Amino acid sequence: MSANRNHNTNRAPYPQRGQGRLASDNMPEDPPEYGEDGLHMLNNEHSQEHLADEVVVGASDADGKTKGSKKLESPSLTDDGEPAAKGNKQQSAYMDIAQQIIEADQRNREDRVWRRRHTTNPVLRALQVIMPYGGILASAFSIASSTIGGGIIGLPAAFQMSGMGMAIIYLIVVVIMAIYSFVLLAIVSHKTGLYNWEIIARRLMGRGWDYFVVFVMWVLCFGGDVSYIIALKSILTGFLKNSPTASEYIKSEPGYRLITSMLWIVVILPMCLLKEINSLRIVSTVAILFVVFFTITCIIHSSQSLHARGMRDDLVSFQTGNTAINGLSSLMFAFIAQVNAPEISREMYKFSVHRVFLSALLGMSLCAILYFLTGLFGYLDFGPEVSDSILAMYNPLKNHLMAVSYVGMMLKICVGFALHLIPCRDCVYYMIGTEVSHVPWWKNAILCSLQAAAALVAGLFIPRITTVFGLLGGFCGGFVGFIFPSLFMMYSGGFSTARIGWGHFLGTYALLLTGVVAVVWGTSAAIHGAVLSSW
Repeated sequence: MSANRNHNTNRAPYPQRGQGRLASDNMPEDPPEYGEDGLHMLNNEHSQEHLADEVVVGASDADGKTKGSKKLESPSLTDDGEPAAKGNKQQSAYMDIAQQIIEADQRNREDRVWRRRHTTNPVLRALQVIMPYGGILASAFSIASSTIGGGIIGLPAAFQMSGMGMAIIYLIVVVIMAIYSFVLLAIVSHKTGLYNWEIIARRLMGRGWDYFVVFVMWVLCFGGDVSYIIALKSILTGFLKNSPTASEYIKSEPGYRLITSMLWIVVILPMCLLKEINSLRIVSTVAILFVVFFTITCIIHSSQSLHARGMRDDLVSFQTGNTAINGLSSLMFAFIAQVNAPEISREMYKFSVHRVFLSALLGMSLCAILYFLTGLFGYLDFGPEVSDSILAMYNPLKNHLMAVSYVGMMLKICVGFALHLIPCRDCVYYMIGTEVSHVPWWKNAILCSLQAAAALVAGLFIPRITTVFGLLGGFCGGFVGFIFPSLFMMYSGGFSTARIGWGHFLGTYALLLTGVVAVVWGTSAAIHGAVLSSW
């Protein structure tokens, strides 16, 4: 649906059936309903469908439809024989149907946000004082909580692969690009009134693109679950291999896989069978605090090591070759937060592009600080020895602070696995043309169990978490964080220097070019590194 249309300031309401002109009543509160494909809009009787950019203005199907992208054409004479000039004067009463839908959805969205901010629940009202719903601070925390996750444990390895100096440059560039991608997605949502990745792709770029977006999202979320299993096994390995009472079998690779599978069956799988696990988001928020605590313990451990032995002499500032590109892919995976960008815009109070920019700036800056500290001090602590998950480098049985961090990271991983499985499930339902509310519980449980089991098997037998981070960061990170936002901006209409200025024009192309380079070189380097290291 094109958004670069000229709209009248005197807006008219929805068209009425059986009339040759638009009524002068106020626009009804409920916007028109869409058909199942998301592209067609039902008429008042819900018996026929017409394209969303068409509007029925008369009783006859042949004479009653007109394209919303053009003003209604007036005949040379009206039905009463009046000249065409009078018909042209009446055209000012007509309004593009797309703008009507956008404004109706905007009012509904603002009303929903207002109700959330003025709740009668005393607990929620107290929370509103601390962090108001839909505010800049709340949105920034949502961005940070969706960004911080399993990717943090691979950042010391990213610093090792790219070198300290190059990794810092990568981090700064990725953060700037990530913030700008939030800005572009906010502009697209503001212009189109759409707050869903699949619908945006389908409306702006056509049928088929929504399925490709769904595929990329599924790969991203499923790969995230695989990385969580690898991270969980690393945590358990740190406890088991240093345990004086564990048997030799438990300390072997099959033993690690057995204990990981048992924990998956007892803790993770039951959470994956639920249709809605919104309550786990509260637990996930608590788990974020453990991630912050993990960063603090990494700094403490590194400081103690540096004080005891001094600075290492095998640290590298700049690496070259494919190894350095692998570090970029890991950093890109760590900063994938754009999945929730449309939803954050939809729930924002007084939504505007500037407020989204401030929220993204605060949220991404917090993540960048944590990532920088974890990656730098982890690399200073272990140097070239850290080539995979940093969790495999500590002995939690001797370091009580690290033991608490490991338990907190286990909580984050278990909850994160279940939360990542929800988009995987929804992607499958979208592909087959249904949604979770229409699926019986037992069928949903079977689908979730199969996907969770597949992620478990992949995580148990892929030994290097950096391999997963590299593939997901290069392929999915390039599309979600760079290519899709820039393409949405281009296809949303009015993409010219005269309409958006040179800044956004060049910035959009720069983001697209960066995404293409990341997908091609990042994915190739990840595959090359996986082959050389035998996974």
